[in-house]
Amino acid sequence: MTRIDTFHGMVVSKYFLSMIDFINFTLVNTKFKDNMDMFHANPIPLTLKTLKFFTKIETLNLWSEEDESFGNTILIAYKPKVVYDEYNDEDEVNDDNEEPNCGTDDCGDDHVELPQQNNEEVVENETEKTNEENDQPNDQNEENNWNDQDEETVQQNIETTNCCDVQPNFSSQDNGEIVDNQEERTNDESNEDGIEQTTNQNEDENINVEEEIDEIEEIKIEYRQTTSQITDATQKVKFFNINVWFNVNYHTTQKEENKMFTFKNVTYESYDRKIFGIAIPECVNSLGESCYTNTKKMTTFVVPQNILAIKDFCFNRCCNLTSFEFPKFVNHIGRSCFEGCSSLVTVKLPQNIEVLPDNMFNGCEKLSAIEIPESVTKIESTCFMNCRALSTIKLPSKFVELESFVFQFCDSITSIQFPEKMKKIGQNAFYGCYDLIEMTIPEGIECLGNCCFCECRNLSKVVIPETVTKIDDACFSECYVLEQINIPKNVKEIGTDAFQLCNSLKNIDIPEGATLIGERAFPNTVKINRY
Repeated sequence: MTRIDTFHGMVVSKYFLSMIDFINFTLVNTKFKDNMDMFHANPIPLTLKTLKFFTKIETLNLWSEEDESFGNTILIAYKPKVVYDEYNDEDEVNDDNEEPNCGTDDCGDDHVELPQQNNEEVVENETEKTNEENDQPNDQNEENNWNDQDEETVQQNIETTNCCDVQPNFSSQDNGEIVDNQEERTNDESNEDGIEQTTNQNEDENINVEEEIDEIEEIKIEYRQTTSQITDATQKVKFFNINVWFNVNYHTTQKEENKMFTFKNVTYESYDRKIFGIAIPECVNSLGESCYTNTKKMTTFVVPQNILAIKDFCFNRCCNLTSFEFPKFVNHIGRSCFEGCSSLVTVKLPQNIEVLPDNMFNGCEKLSAIEIPESVTKIESTCFMNCRALSTIKLPSKFVELESFVFQFCDSITSIQFPEKMKKIGQNAFYGCYDLIEMTIPEGIECLGNCCFCECRNLSKVVIPETVTKIDDACFSECYVLEQINIPKNVKEIGTDAFQLCNSLKNIDIPEGATLIGERAFPNTVKINRY
């Protein structure tokens, strides 16, 4: 240790994991006895006992909600779990053959007694129902009704009312009052302009219904405090700055009581978007699960460069999204991120991503081309499934593993270039790629999985490397125009239906070592030669 001075000793000790490491380090040499006094920010989580060893701490780092904050508690925002009301669901949602109970005489019962509704409100509702000519529901009654439901229950009510030909009208001017559109259409039946206006209004409401539900969910944010052994405010330890490194949602950062903290790991959650809007704030560095799911009005989207992670289902079913460019520093993309984005045409992937996850582009029917970065080593199951416009694919040189169903039903793919280091092609990987013409499988592949090239109806030529030892069940089944294929000498097993309905095959050479040949492995018309 004679070659390390005190400063570099402190730099090394920044990577210690426990208090015992720091204490042992001070015992190594007397020149390190004041090592902990050199820190102005804690390198490890501290407690009331260990804080006294770091005498010059000005900045407190918190890596977990359980870390001691010395009385500087954080209010963590969260969306509470739904607690259903203890009353009969039949009062809220009727059978399909009945109109929903909207609190009028035409809907069956006179009224529904909801929780938190006093007798005066019920009497008031009865009076209003008698006097109102259009039998519209009471504002307070309906407001309590809708506020006590979660988004799922709201959606169920919408579906139920559709069965009755009655659509709820979420109007900001009516403060959440539900208007019977069926009655409006009846009253305006003689007025053609009125009918057209009502129809246009209903279309606008269908577009905005999700946004109105978002407003209902805005009030369902609650807060919990981080723990601290110091409960007396007079004993709170004051710091110049407090860095919060554990993940929090954006709503937490906007709480007035949390303005003293510097948040380093902020996620923009779906309920953050519903409350604060579509634009991503500057302090956010990750997009939460299902954050923009089913945002139908979105056509293009610019993601700030400070975003590092995009989580599962983030842009799922954004059916009008046409193009997307990832920030260059993104290092994580969640599964099903763009699943069902049926209008997506172009995507620019980040250059340091290593895995393309499950279902990432499943159902992106208009995605015609994509450049896979050199950093990618693996494509997970169903990643490009049903990308029917995708025509060419070039896998990067470091690519190793292609999982199951990756290009299933990509029926416009004509060619694909495999890297030399590739080790695995999963089952159904190219199932139903009707336009695929030729295929050269790379050296290193040992097994061709079940239905790997099944129903590649225009596949005429396949080159199989010597490393392959097994051709699994239905691997080339229904490749109707396949005329030429070589079975390497190391193949030991050919599965059931492996070449079934490959009626263009006339001759095929099978090595003597292939002793396990499944039923209907070859069509009856083919001539089999042993070598």
